[in-house]
Amino acid sequence: MSGPAPEARPRPSAAQEAAPPPSECQLAPATVEDTEELTRIAHLAKAHWGYPEAWLAAWREELTLRPSDLSHLVVSVARRPAPGSVAGEILGFYALADQDTRWSLEHLWVRPRVMGRGIGRLLFADAIRSIQARRPAGTRLLVDSDPHAAGFYVKMGCLKVGSVRADMGVSRTRPLFEYQVQPIT
Repeated sequence: MSGPAPEARPRPSAAQEAAPPPSECQLAPATVEDTEELTRIAHLAKAHWGYPEAWLAAWREELTLRPSDLSHLVVSVARRPAPGSVAGEILGFYALADQDTRWSLEHLWVRPRVMGRGIGRLLFADAIRSIQARRPAGTRLLVDSDPHAAGFYVKMGCLKVGSVRADMGVSRTRPLFEYQVQPIT
């Protein structure tokens, strides 16, 4: 098993390492101009887990967010505040798909150098609020998770409801989670 590409695990400077507290991050809908950077973040985050290059190449399409995706997905970003600027550095993002009877979390990615600092929790909570705003009566959120992110989703309150075969030349499965989105009262 080969490791991630060298650029996937850069050694950030101390200034880069520090992520703002989640309360200081700016959440906003993604723009067409953001999609290239969102794709880059998804690729870096997936590579962070040490998957072989051949697997990363096989996942390239499903990790790519296109401008046209913004017309049918709810996509939001968490940005680092930038003094005097509307757009700071994107630290992570999520994408939701409305599947009529439930929602699906299509993407939730955080830059590897700020993982573990609350950005994922911030994005997940915002995704739930976004669903509640669109479905105030409550619904379900389905999460087809990377195995490395399973613990995160359990901490967020998701329940494992199954698994998905994901053979990559070896027998492999991904956990399938569900989150009950509560009605707004």
